[in-house]
Amino acid sequence: MPRWPAVAEATRRGARKLGLRVLGGNAGARALYTACGFVVEGVLLDEFRLGGRFVDDVLMARPLAGLSRWRAGTAAPATPRG
Repeated sequence: MPRWPAVAEATRRGARKLGLRVLGGNAGARALYTACGFVVEGVLLDEFRLGGRFVDDVLMARPLAGLSRWRAGTAAPATPRG
């Protein structure tokens, strides 16, 4: 997995994982984050109202060194709407 400055800095500071949020309908971003090692940890249903409709907020995370409880690919599966 490539090393990015944010990953290196987070690891240096002792972080165990990186987290992010992405709109449920943003399939391209979700695919990119998945390719970078992020997995879905949860989905906040109908979290935002955009353009007159509700969309989900997808919570994703990527483990860093030392996260022994992490089981990549075992986070709750989700098919977010939005």
